[in-house]
Amino acid sequence: MNIPLSSDLKAKIGFTEHAVIQGGFNREYMVLSDRGAYRAQLAFSCFVQPETGDKVLINVDGKQSHIIAVIERPDNQDAKLSFPASLKVETKQGDLTFSSHRDIKLTATRQHSIVSEDLNITANSTQVYSTEMQVSGKNLKAQWTSIQTLSELITSVADKLIKTVKNSFSNVEGVEQKNSKNYVQNVSSTTTIRSQHAVITAEKDMKIDGERIHMG
Repeated sequence: MNIPLSSDLKAKIGFTEHAVIQGGFNREYMVLSDRGAYRAQLAFSCFVQPETGDKVLINVDGKQSHIIAVIERPDNQDAKLSFPASLKVETKQGDLTFSSHRDIKLTATRQHSIVSEDLNITANSTQVYSTEMQVSGKNLKAQWTSIQTLSELITSVADKLIKTVKNSFSNVEGVEQKNSKNYVQNVSSTTTIRSQHAVITAEKDMKIDGERIHMG
């Protein structure tokens, strides 16, 4: 049996009703119900940002009116979650999964921080742009089928450099210079040097040793 409540009793104990969003800004909205148009504030626990035309559930308690839920959205089903302050999502046990059948975009005006024991990234194509990048760690292992590097300047500083390749080709349009204390080359088959001019200078001794030496 439904017993109708008087207006004074409703104002004392509060009630809920349906309304339609007419417009608004931030967390303040103008709504229209059977009682007419009035202002309502988005409840702290209502995370879906209402849009004009949405059918919402209003809790009226005295002089305060709060939107506690968005019931229907006639035009589309897109939704925006809005929080008045910082948000922390925490799972005490189990995993946390974000899944999308299309795109996932993360935008921050200040900083992104990722802290994890293991980090796995899998993608068919990856693009990274940064004005300045710093990478540090203990060990680096990279496996690539092909590498292409375009740079105006490359500077490498290492205590020891070891390279093992099957074939090595380099084209230098300008000057190639090496400074070292000792320089040793071991070639198992043939060494060929071709140039328009060649100068070899030694301050002390120069030794050329071979079974046959052809000059001229």
